[in-house]
Amino acid sequence: MIPTAKQMAEAIRINTEKLVRAEILEVESMSAAQALASDLLRQEKLGDGWAITVDREYPFAFRTLITDGGIIFRPVVSVDRIVIDSKLDEGFQHLDIALQLACVENKYHARWHFDKANLKGKGQYQDGPLYHLQFGGHVPNQANDFWLKEPRWAHAPMDLILLLEAVAANFYTDEWTEKIRRDPTWCEYVSQSERMCLSVYLEKIQKFLNIRSDTVLSGLWANA
Repeated sequence: MIPTAKQMAEAIRINTEKLVRAEILEVESMSAAQALASDLLRQEKLGDGWAITVDREYPFAFRTLITDGGIIFRPVVSVDRIVIDSKLDEGFQHLDIALQLACVENKYHARWHFDKANLKGKGQYQDGPLYHLQFGGHVPNQANDFWLKEPRWAHAPMDLILLLEAVAANFYTDEWTEKIRRDPTWCEYVSQSERMCLSVYLEKIQKFLNIRSDTVLSGLWANA
C-alpha cells in the first residue's frame, strides 16, 4: 500500500515528464523531479520509509495562464516536507505540501496547504482535523499574506503525484483530457498514490458513517 522510495522516484520522474511533454509543466520542473528521484533512490537503502522536500525557490512550475481580467499567473507546487514511515498504518509521519497561484507582477497570491496537524507536545495536536486543507500561509517577499489560519477543512492526505494531477485537471483541462487522463502509465502511478493517501482515510470515514452517536468530522479530528 505504501510505495517504496524507488517506486515513488519513478512515479515522480515519469509523471513530471508526461506533464512537460503535454506543455502543462514548464521544462525547468524536470530539474526538481530529477533531484527528487535521485534523492529517493539514495534513501531506498534505508528501508523503512522515505522523505521529500521541494524548495519554494525551485518548485514544480506550471505554464503561465491569464484570467479574464488580464492577470497573468502560474500555479506552483512546493513541498515543505513529506515523511513516510512504512511502520505506520497511515504512512504519513509528516505532511506539508502547498499549491500557490503566483501572480507574475507579484501583486496577489493565493496559497493552499495540505497538511497533517502539527504536534504541540505531550501527544496533543493543534486544533482541527488531523489531515486538512488550509488557505493562506506566509510566503517570503510577498505582500498581502492572508491573516487568518482557520478554517482547517477536513481533507484526505495529498502527496506530490495527486496534487500535480489536481492542478493539471483543474487549470489545463483540455491538455489533461487529451494527453494525460487515460494514459495507462500515468494512471498506474496516480493509483499508487491514491492507495497510499486514501485507503486508511476512507476506512476511517466509513467507520464513523456507521456510528450514530458520533460524527465523521469528530472522527477525523486530530485530538479525537
